[in-house]
Amino acid sequence: MSQIEDSTDSDPETVPGLRRFHTYEPTRNTNVSVLRDRDIYLKKSLFEIAEEARWRISEVLTINDLATWPEYAEDLELTEAANSTSASNTNTDLSKKIVLWQGDITKLNVDAIVNAANNSLLGGGGVDGAIHRSAGSKLLSECRTLNGCVTGDAKITAAYLLPSQFVVHTVGPICRSLHSVVSQDSKMLLTSCYRTCLDKVLEHNELNKRSPDTASKDEERPGVSAEDDDSNASISKRLQRFEPPIRSIAFPCISTGIYGYPQEAAAEVALKTIREWIEEHPDELDAVIFCVFLDSDVRIYEKLLPVYFPLPEISFVTNFPLDTTKVSVLNVVTQPSPWLMGKFTCGEI
Repeated sequence: MSQIEDSTDSDPETVPGLRRFHTYEPTRNTNVSVLRDRDIYLKKSLFEIAEEARWRISEVLTINDLATWPEYAEDLELTEAANSTSASNTNTDLSKKIVLWQGDITKLNVDAIVNAANNSLLGGGGVDGAIHRSAGSKLLSECRTLNGCVTGDAKITAAYLLPSQFVVHTVGPICRSLHSVVSQDSKMLLTSCYRTCLDKVLEHNELNKRSPDTASKDEERPGVSAEDDDSNASISKRLQRFEPPIRSIAFPCISTGIYGYPQEAAAEVALKTIREWIEEHPDELDAVIFCVFLDSDVRIYEKLLPVYFPLPEISFVTNFPLDTTKVSVLNVVTQPSPWLMGKFTCGEI
């Protein structure tokens, strides 16, 4: 539906003597069109996204392709270090939720990846630029509607052409440390980045919780007109009903690039904050991935992960009669030999 309107001198965008064509269709960057695009892409399959973005499925890693922290530690024989340096209580269930992976965060097929963004949320260098380039222009369109983000806060968008479903944008502090001494303000802001990202995930999951009965009624949506569908409120409400939950999230090393936060100090903040949050909400997430890029970050996380996510000793109990006056239990900390595996059955003491 359209109309023709005579131009007037009061309108600076018109030229005298010409007429301007108006349409009631939403422009590309309005909230309505952005929410509609978000809805469309969240419903696309990974194969559809790959075909549009022109990347290969084989380039993408799923959560099943990544080793959990206990598996990673076992491969590198880090179990003994875990028992000797731990400052946290051993909790096998929590440790199994943690993944350390070195690579490109834009290649992860997880529910959400975290973007170390700037205050504008309109793209930049490093991981921020890589995420925007891979996600395509629709991510920028949605970010334009968010009015930026203050340092320490976080905002969630769809991931569009990325293999993940969502991007959680957070702005880390610019750290001007002297001799690797970090100010308390910078530490508090970085802590807020990690905690707020997880809190936003929790809020998202709470908003999108629905029972099977509610879900079937939402899909039918009786009595809703096309005009109602074109309003921001109705689309936002519909998206809240249909957006999938976030059960896995990947974090880059926030603020450690050009923002200058010391790598080891940043890793300690990340691990401590995430450990505390998962203890408070043990059932909200299935996996938290620490996605590092530099070899130096890998070494730092391998050193610190046993402190915050310690691993239990591997214990073995016999499955055949033994002289209990001499031996009742054999505790093995390192990986047992094939001969031992044939003689003992694994179990916790």
